[in-house]
Parts: sequence; C-alpha cells; structure tokens
Amino acid sequence: LQVDDELWGVLKRVTDFGAYVEVGAVVDGFLHFMDHPSWDAGQHPSDIMQSGQRVRVWVSDLDKQQRRIKLTAVRPAHLPGPR
Repeated sequence: LQVDDELWGVLKRVTDFGAYVEVGAVVDGFLHFMDHPSWDAGQHPSDIMQSGQRVRVWVSDLDKQQRRIKLTAVRPAHLPGPR
C-alpha cells in the first residue's frame, strides 16, 4: 500500500468526523468528512455517508508506526489520467 493508491472499500462505521473504510488492509482506513466531494459546511458525515456504502478512495497518508491509513474520496489532481 502506497500514497496515491486507488482503492475500493466499504464504509464500516460513520463517526462525527468521517468514516472508517474497509479497504482490504490489516487496518481500516479513515475518510475525513472534508475529504469527501459531497460535503458542504453544516452537514454531518452521516448526511453524505452510510455504513455499507461502497466508495472509491485514494490513500493520502500512511503512518506505519501507528498503523493508520488516511483516505480521500477526491482524486488527487497530480495523478495522470481522466478525472
């Protein structure tokens, strides 16, 4: 797993700050609500994300020591190819 990898996952649990996404790794990734393209100010993450929903995400950061995967649902602009 590397930064900028594109993955498909399933939202496991929605919290006040975002959602945990099962992406097939040993640990689940975390998708912060501000890294979701449908988020607008004043919305709760559960307004745009539901448990069981399938999502396409990209790895934005890895912390191997703390075993954390940070995800984004917004395709990184620096990646080549169509948007």
